[in-house]
Amino acid sequence: MNATGESDLVNYIDLLVGLQKSIFDPRIKIIDTIIQAHFGIPEWTYRWNSIFPESNVDRAKRAKDVSDSITSLVDKNIITPEVAIRIMEHEKIFGDLDLGQPPTDNQKNDSNKVVI
Repeated sequence: MNATGESDLVNYIDLLVGLQKSIFDPRIKIIDTIIQAHFGIPEWTYRWNSIFPESNVDRAKRAKDVSDSITSLVDKNIITPEVAIRIMEHEKIFGDLDLGQPPTDNQKNDSNKVVI
């Protein structure tokens, strides 16, 4: 063991991962099966979030990736701008920013102005 406490952190993380796999996963699987059968929805998969907090660089990359994907969906008329705003607010990838309202048709046609 070293004096930095690194081994203690590794042991703690191993403990948490072990609890997730041995205790929580089997119980959640039962609840998922009941919900899926009741509502007639297909089986889904998920993964546990990282134990370490997300860095600012990772958060910025994730925000850019999500916004690019959502912008692409709006550009292809797969989702409306209103739905895009609801998704962005729900995901909270930009923190507590007020994303405002989508531009109206009149605002979209104004000489290349970006409305935020």
